[in-house]
Amino acid sequence: MSMMSVTQAIPETWILAPVGDVCSQPQYGYTTKASNTGDLRLLRTSDITSGRIDWATIPYCSENPEDLEKYLLKDGDILVSRAGTVGVSYLVTKPLKAVFASYLIRFKPYIDRQFLGYFLQSPDYWIAIADEKLGIAVPNVNATKLKSIVVPVPPEREQRRIVNKIGGLFSEIDKGIENLKAARAKLDIYRQSVLKHAFEGKLTVKWREENKDKLETSERLLDRIKQERDKRYEQQLGEWKVAVKTWEDSTKSAKKPTKPKKLTEIAPIKGDPREELPAIPASWEWLNVIHVGQVETGTTPSTKIPENYGGKLPFFKPTDLDQGAHVRTAQNHLSPLGEESARVISAGSTLVTCIGATIGKTGFAATRCATNQQINSITPCTGFDPQYVYLQMVAPFLNDRIKTDASATTLPILNKSRFGELPFVFCSLPEQHELVRLVEERFIEAERSEKEINTTLKQAKMLRQAILKKAFSGNLVEQDSNDEPASVLLDRIRAERKKGAKNNYSPKTKKGKTTA
Repeated sequence: MSMMSVTQAIPETWILAPVGDVCSQPQYGYTTKASNTGDLRLLRTSDITSGRIDWATIPYCSENPEDLEKYLLKDGDILVSRAGTVGVSYLVTKPLKAVFASYLIRFKPYIDRQFLGYFLQSPDYWIAIADEKLGIAVPNVNATKLKSIVVPVPPEREQRRIVNKIGGLFSEIDKGIENLKAARAKLDIYRQSVLKHAFEGKLTVKWREENKDKLETSERLLDRIKQERDKRYEQQLGEWKVAVKTWEDSTKSAKKPTKPKKLTEIAPIKGDPREELPAIPASWEWLNVIHVGQVETGTTPSTKIPENYGGKLPFFKPTDLDQGAHVRTAQNHLSPLGEESARVISAGSTLVTCIGATIGKTGFAATRCATNQQINSITPCTGFDPQYVYLQMVAPFLNDRIKTDASATTLPILNKSRFGELPFVFCSLPEQHELVRLVEERFIEAERSEKEINTTLKQAKMLRQAILKKAFSGNLVEQDSNDEPASVLLDRIRAERKKGAKNNYSPKTKKGKTTA
């Protein structure tokens, strides 16, 4: 953005001036490495991007500058990021003993510093920054380009009126934003509360009362599931024998069919381990995760064989589980060859990260897939609603147990054996369906509220920009005919700068020095 391109309409008492005319000579920061110890802090680009500086987290200079005064931060300095988060600015107030790093540019404003600080957040400024970005791989902007950005400058007294007006309006918006964010945080707490009550039996109390004549005892439920599981296993065994016979009669070029695994015999948790678990309804029972279905630990087909990859089968890693209840897309996919050395998992399985910093991260497989070795999966058998299994794995009690039962090593890990021993609360299939329905009903309402909050937060951001747009076009506060025109202010600034340059004249170099 140059002076020639400015077409903005402003009041008669205002002027359009480049940053270079209303600020000191721009200065690049000090180049050094950050250190955990020292006596001089080093403010970096990343430290100003949030809009506030947490001095307790600011590192120190590994080596202090010889000319400390040249780089020392002072109250009223304005810093602008010249790379990465290009154009982000910060008005420094009451700094600790600190210097600014090399990817920051410092200006000292000659007009009201808060007024200029607000301008550096305005839509016109960001349009100018976008025009002035240099570089291809990493956007950046230099001091020369920043100096050319045009600032609408009102009379000095009007600057203060604008600052006060913006401050008051922004304060009201900030209070509203704070309340909205607090409400959004409460929604997360609400979801956890819903899950907690669900798996304590509190959510389906009414349903059990209405269906008490139809409820089976936990023992009867388990016996029926055992019979259904045995029947299903015999069916799978028969299908496997047919597949093996077909394979033997063929050229045997394909992989031999894998014999189905018989699921672990269901047995309720009894004795001391049971006494340590939360109270549940009489018709419910505590089992181990291994009794819920087929538990598998993923594996990674060799990356040294490129032909293992590039197919259609999603290959999930812990980062893919961020999709939560609908894990469908993956960054990597396996080919038919890769499937042969992977552990393929059915849609409807629950996926749980069981190693590292993200241990406990859980997702629901919405499609047939495979996973790497950091993920354990549960493919539910007859008698378990897949969504019921997923919701219980993300509920506070069980998800916390995943983390606390992990081995206490540098890298926390919960292996397949210990994962299978986790306690899992079981109720009848109809009650599972009702529990899932009630949880989803409440989650849908919470999601609706969250969307409304996020929409309002976006509107608040747009409102701030609208206020700034109005402010820097002269429409936020009334003009006062008694105000000294901004042109007079600019003439005074120029005279003072000229006088300062003359005072810094050095006979030795025959040049005028300008301070940073």
